[in-house]
Amino acid sequence: MLDDIIYEHTGRISGHSLDVEVPTLKITLTNNSIIGSIDVTEIVTYYSKSSSQLPQDNEKIFYAKGQDMITSKDRIDKNMEMETI
Repeated sequence: MLDDIIYEHTGRISGHSLDVEVPTLKITLTNNSIIGSIDVTEIVTYYSKSSSQLPQDNEKIFYAKGQDMITSKDRIDKNMEMETI
């Protein structure tokens, strides 16, 4: 029970962009996933940008946020269900 897989996915990067004015990276991933025993399609968009730099260590601190949309693969046969996380 504790070792049961509850989430598994395979996917690819379907888009990315870089804004060099304010260093910002945007990545979009498209995944075919299994949540529990339900086949789903997952689209994730992730933004990351440098928010500051520590001069003493020359280390950068990044701010990141993302959105995830999950739909069941059989949504055509049933009422469409969609979840945004």
